[in-house]
Amino acid sequence: NYDRAIQDYDKAIEINPYYVSAYNNRGNAYRHKGDYSRAIQDYNKAIEINPNYVNAYYYRGLAYEKLGKELEAKKDFEMYEKLQK
Repeated sequence: NYDRAIQDYDKAIEINPYYVSAYNNRGNAYRHKGDYSRAIQDYNKAIEINPNYVNAYYYRGLAYEKLGKELEAKKDFEMYEKLQK
């Protein structure tokens, strides 16, 4: 249940606004619901908190693809690959 997951991550972020995984995971829930813009906002926040948080680049790239933003997606996938090394 993605709505329930989003509520849980909202609470986690309220308790700890620097909880990178909560932003990433909430972004994933939004992405699975098809709310790609909200997902990207959460991935952006995860990256803002930790610029080396590799998963956020990958999932943000997937969300950009769904929005037809191929250049942004390509950049994120490249950063994902770079951080994997």
